Amino acid sequence: MDKTNSSAEWKAFRKKLLRVLKDAIRLYERKDRLQKTDYDRLNVRLYYRLEQFLKADHSVNDGKRLIKSLKRHKNELFTFLDYEGVSPYNNRQKQGKMLVQKLAGFRSLHVAGRYRVIYKVDEDSAIVWVVAAGIRKEGHQEDIYEIAKKLLKLGLLNH
Repeated sequence: MDKTNSSAEWKAFRKKLLRVLKDAIRLYERKDRLQKTDYDRLNVRLYYRLEQFLKADHSVNDGKRLIKSLKRHKNELFTFLDYEGVSPYNNRQKQGKMLVQKLAGFRSLHVAGRYRVIYKVDEDSAIVWVVAAGIRKEGHQEDIYEIAKKLLKLGLLNH
């Protein structure tokens, strides 16, 4: 975003947001050294700061779009603080993109050129189910996403 928007408003917006996110990571890294009451107090305070940031009137258009997305995912933003074993350094690009519409609940990973792997993660058992793999041929009936939709429609994929 910095390449497309170098305004002072954007820089101030980014600075405030990064401050909250970096404080969350610092709290995660200090979790073992803090007493539970102190940790809980700081965690509640962090959620309060995030809520105040999301409620504030931001004049930057890029910021407004980001705020809309953050509001939608605010309950998942600090998952690493609430659950053991979840890293704040998760990289969603390595985990593939979430699919939408008919394939909602599945993820897609781009591998080796035009190939896609469509999979689903069972969060409870940490099992990854690969449900389809093939070439991306956008607009073609042999497109891997079209094939996956057909398999789902036929009941051959569990949603």
